[in-house]
Amino acid sequence: MTDFKQVVEQIKKMSRYSYVTDIDAVFPDGKKDSRKNILYMDAAKKLLFFKNKDEQMIMNSQWFYKASHYQKYVSIFDIARYRERYKGEMGDLSSIFRNSSTATFLDSVLVQQGKIKSGKRIGDLSSFDFSFPKESYLQSVQIIFNHATGLPMTITMRTFFAEPYGDNAQAGTTYSMRCHSYTTNFSDDVFSIASLFTVTGGKAHLLQFKNYKLSSIL
Repeated sequence: MTDFKQVVEQIKKMSRYSYVTDIDAVFPDGKKDSRKNILYMDAAKKLLFFKNKDEQMIMNSQWFYKASHYQKYVSIFDIARYRERYKGEMGDLSSIFRNSSTATFLDSVLVQQGKIKSGKRIGDLSSFDFSFPKESYLQSVQIIFNHATGLPMTITMRTFFAEPYGDNAQAGTTYSMRCHSYTTNFSDDVFSIASLFTVTGGKAHLLQFKNYKLSSIL
């Protein structure tokens, strides 16, 4: 358990990193869905890039950009102008840089609810498997941590949310999630908006998704 607490503290200290999340879902009616989330983060500089098949979001020192492909809608905010207009930070986005989703999950869920079923270290790699109470939506979690890089190698999780379907009272939705490809080696160019839009004459002009509706604060 001591080794795991040390791993938790190292993960909570992560400030600049990138990783990929693969999510597979099986719904009560048997239908399936999958998606890939890509995240780049630099908490110290307040830089964020997030992308999946439904949306794309970028936040840098000047701009916040979000494209919603389902709604065919783009939002562009000059962050300083946004703060002036609404007298403060951008809600939940500011908390992202203070507490990463991984750190929050480790503190509020894994440490409090999970029980280490097995744990071992071989060389630079530590692996931990967790079990959970029967009533928990979490079914299993595994963390493999690389001490040489100071980053997770993989975090895998399986959850089940009960949703009775038809005559099947035991039906529900199962999610299988695998976070991988953790790295700190990337350029700040990923946070650039240069290929997405330009601002001329006090108006934003989309360079991608030109047929989407646009809302802006410039």
